[in-house]
Amino acid sequence: MPDKDVETLKRFVSGYLPSYVCFQIKAYSMIQVDRVPQEYELPDSIVQTAMMRDLDQYGIAAAINSMLASGGMAFSRYDINTGTLHFNLHTTTVVTEVEKELISRYLSEIIPLGFHCEVSY
Repeated sequence: MPDKDVETLKRFVSGYLPSYVCFQIKAYSMIQVDRVPQEYELPDSIVQTAMMRDLDQYGIAAAINSMLASGGMAFSRYDINTGTLHFNLHTTTVVTEVEKELISRYLSEIIPLGFHCEVSY
């Protein structure tokens, strides 16, 4: 990493991130080892939903529902022990693997950091 970028990063860390947390800087190509999701093109509605400060489980379901042609997703429950939001998806057609992957990607973008999400189809 160039020295200029190192200095910029140090200023950012000291100004915005907690001092008690240890961060490790890696090349983008190395983050897959840590299971960090890849960057994908996202629909504007997902980006806007992810930016909402007052987003709750019903807003998450509404965002996905706005993209479904038939059926809908509903909040089921929250597991406080694992931080997992559970949703049920009901459609009048079979949900393909590609659609499941897209739903998973979109949910990973809009759920709050530190939470997990599971969808029952």
